[in-house]
Amino acid sequence: MRTPGDSYMSSGYRGAMHRTTFRIDEEILAEAKALAARQHRTLNSVMEEALRRMITSSREVESRPRVVLPTYGNPGDKPLIDTSPAGLKKFLEEEDIARYGEVQAHDADGH
Repeated sequence: MRTPGDSYMSSGYRGAMHRTTFRIDEEILAEAKALAARQHRTLNSVMEEALRRMITSSREVESRPRVVLPTYGNPGDKPLIDTSPAGLKKFLEEEDIARYGEVQAHDADGH
């Protein structure tokens, strides 16, 4: 049974045609229909192109060589600072206080 938001697609080329049903957000469907109308295309061709682009993009990402970032030190060593949100906040506050003190001392020297 077809419900609101269901769309039907079929392949117009590359072999046999297949029909499938899927659910799609109403806003996305409306945007796709508007795009098809603006470009004088069928909704089917817009949906096929979108899927092809997504699949191609996914394949490109999967085929990229893995990036290895250089690391230093022993992974078991503790970091120099507490990297939890509370620890980072404390570190940044202490750094701000230290810098403020340096500015005050610099200003007191008449610079």
